[in-house]
Amino acid sequence: MDYSRQKENILNCIKLRKDHPTAEEIHLTLRKEYPRISLGTVYRNLDKLVKEGSINRLKNYDGKDRFDKQNNHHYHAICIKCGEIEDIFADYFEEMDNKIISKGYHILSHELKFNMLCSKCK
Repeated sequence: MDYSRQKENILNCIKLRKDHPTAEEIHLTLRKEYPRISLGTVYRNLDKLVKEGSINRLKNYDGKDRFDKQNNHHYHAICIKCGEIEDIFADYFEEMDNKIISKGYHILSHELKFNMLCSKCK
């Protein structure tokens, strides 16, 4: 795999998943088809995909970043015990953005997450 092909395959791997995978999970999935791909390559390309806005990085309670294929406006509910992440699609709080913009700031991104216990952990 060449460099741009690796990034494309990593993005496709994330898009095909229904969860919010870690870099290690993505690496394990890709190694089935590309046994020589390194974990470092996965990390480098994930960083590039996040910087270009193709995917989102989520900080999680388990200490591992997770990656989200959804880059539209939505929120997350994260279980503080097992780390499960649920996408929450609700009306976007544009009013919050407008308040910050009115103070002269330029918003790069924002994240709203709900800390919870999932149905298995409660």
